[in-house]
Amino acid sequence: MLRHIVYCFFTLAASILYTLSRKNPFDLTPKEFEATCEKVLRKKGYRTEWTRGKYTGQHQIDIKAERGLLFGKLFKRKYFVECKNWSRPVGIKELRNFYAKLEDAGVRRGIFITSSTFTRNARQYARKKGIELINGRTFRWLCFRYNLIKPRWWFFLKALIITLAITYPIYWFLFVR
Repeated sequence: MLRHIVYCFFTLAASILYTLSRKNPFDLTPKEFEATCEKVLRKKGYRTEWTRGKYTGQHQIDIKAERGLLFGKLFKRKYFVECKNWSRPVGIKELRNFYAKLEDAGVRRGIFITSSTFTRNARQYARKKGIELINGRTFRWLCFRYNLIKPRWWFFLKALIITLAITYPIYWFLFVR
């Protein structure tokens, strides 16, 4: 009986240690964050171009996106996308700067994606100016929905299955038969 408990403890401990040793899937560098944002937008039906921080005219634009009706052929709309991989909330100052970029470039629509949240003033300003906001919670949900990033429980389950597959024959041979 004690052997069974020790075996169960070993398999769970090995799975937990493997899961904890994995990097948090959302600890992304700014470039990785922009690339993931571009993939999310593509999955949402936008035709995208990741500019990789190049300057468009006078301003640096992270992603250019385009979307239209009827397979993207009719009424095409051009979007500029700003990506901020921040731990602090995005304020109204950043949204004003982004809106200035949109006006200078002659683009009417913008999408602002962050890994954190937006302040109340920033949300009100974006609503007034027609800027779509995607906060960190929504971004994570979209990543999971489109299967771009696996959640931590996935790594735990995978480790548990692999640990059982490898160790159970040995356990059975030594203690069960």
